[in-house]
Amino acid sequence: MVVPRLFSDDFPIVSSQLELDRVIACHPRYDPYYIASGCRTDRKRKFEDLWAVYHPYADRDFLPQVKLKHNFHARTWEMYLGAVLRAHSFELALASARSARGPDLQVISPTAIWIEAVTASAGDGLDKVPALVFGVSKHPEDQLLLRLRNSIAEKVTKYCGYLRDGVVQADAPYVIAVNSGGIGHPEDDSMPLMVKCAFGIGHLAIPLVREAGEKPFRLSRSSVMKRSGEAVSLGFFADETLAPVSAAIYSCRDVLNHPATIGDDCIVIHNPLALNPLPDDLFAFFGQWRLDGELLRRIPSRA
Repeated sequence: MVVPRLFSDDFPIVSSQLELDRVIACHPRYDPYYIASGCRTDRKRKFEDLWAVYHPYADRDFLPQVKLKHNFHARTWEMYLGAVLRAHSFELALASARSARGPDLQVISPTAIWIEAVTASAGDGLDKVPALVFGVSKHPEDQLLLRLRNSIAEKVTKYCGYLRDGVVQADAPYVIAVNSGGIGHPEDDSMPLMVKCAFGIGHLAIPLVREAGEKPFRLSRSSVMKRSGEAVSLGFFADETLAPVSAAIYSCRDVLNHPATIGDDCIVIHNPLALNPLPDDLFAFFGQWRLDGELLRRIPSRA
């Protein structure tokens, strides 16, 4: 079977930012990330290798859409997830065998799962995540948490529509996979922002009085305040209305900068209230976070 190329445009290979800017200027409707990746041999190879695995599962709009503005990061995140799952022998539904109106990925085996992929953006307006500034600057955690919370809310709304229209089944696990790599801000691996968002976890505190104990501890945090004064709730996995969401997959790295072993950048955060919980070992190749009672456990990945 002949695999169509991901980069269907024959961009020149560039060696400077000035050359790249000229190519971008010639294609105003294209995503600059798509052009920048197609103009560098090493980048192009990375994406084409993932595409060679994922193309049987991509919907017919994938190739036309991947090059358009604001689409490349989002659609290659979906592609990356599919390639990671195939690398671990998950069987996915072929594009020709599933509804184009449904979630991005349908896992058939080892168990049925629907996975909806979404990329968090910097947003706009007063609560926009500021651009990364090199040097000493405040980490925009509040704005980042707002963007992650918005990504989850957006996909929960879509799930309700899928359920209403009979596209998904109420007894099948549903996973939201969020990538924040396009925003560009680094994170603390010891406590990922999506974990904070899911369970309402605040900053690390150091006890200064004996009554508080001797070890540092995490404060709880129930909400983030927008500039407008509106409070946006955190701890979405304590919300029973989100029980249809079985878990969240999360990565803060863009696909271009994925690790040598694909998927090592991803974690799974289990919903303790899930109507359809995931089997314990299903995603053992990802790092996992699970709330057992009042204890939040971090479970290392198993190769």
